[in-house]
Amino acid sequence: YCFRMDPSLSTLTWATYVGGSGADAAFGTQVDGNNELFVTGGTASADMPMYGTPFQSLFSGATDAWVMHFGLGGLPLGSTFLGTAAYDQSYFVQLDQGDEVYLVGQTQGAYPVTPGKYTVPNSSQFIHKLNHDRTGSLWSTVFGNGSNVQDLPPTAFLVSNCGQIYFSGWGG
Repeated sequence: YCFRMDPSLSTLTWATYVGGSGADAAFGTQVDGNNELFVTGGTASADMPMYGTPFQSLFSGATDAWVMHFGLGGLPLGSTFLGTAAYDQSYFVQLDQGDEVYLVGQTQGAYPVTPGKYTVPNSSQFIHKLNHDRTGSLWSTVFGNGSNVQDLPPTAFLVSNCGQIYFSGWGG
């Protein structure tokens, strides 16, 4: 369920359900330079609606990460799945100065890594950067301890105004 309220929290401006027929979760939100909403999470719904021209239009595995973009009135402007044939889930979404989309999450699969990017191979945390309309991948990587066990749950994620990426998590 996603909704938007006015700044005084006195008026609901729009609300909508998000998801499909399976288990769905929404974990992170962020607004872009036009005050449009981006929401991210994980889904077990192969029938979760995809809007616009998704980067990944088909559900890939048991659980896929997803991101959805809503206009000011709550109309879905676009969405995409992200994932491998295994478990994938996105927890936070951030936007840079150019409103390009950054997602951080966990994976148990062979998540794609863009050549030349920092990586710790076979790790279970990912960062994926998409263009603003979610139709294309700009780069992706994995980081952690080299194990596909989710041992570093994300607690905070930030892309600064200067494009620096900050991640915080807990675990062992």
